[in-house]
Amino acid sequence: MTELQSTDELLEELFGDPKAAAAAARARLTQPARRHEDVQLQLDPEVLRAFRAAGGDWQQRINLALSTWLVENDPKQIHSA
Repeated sequence: MTELQSTDELLEELFGDPKAAAAAARARLTQPARRHEDVQLQLDPEVLRAFRAAGGDWQQRINLALSTWLVENDPKQIHSA
């Protein structure tokens, strides 16, 4: 079994510079409030455990992680295995 990473470590590994991610998050906070859309998605168990282990707002952190990723990446470039 692998050791779980902290959310900060995981985000830094996935998205690079945490200062850039924080700046992007602050920029989004200054935008008008948006409604979130309820969806159902499948996550790897270790991903879900890592986000849940960091506390109760894990769904918002997953949303932030994905939003931050979109700043520098194109989802069309990901191909499923």
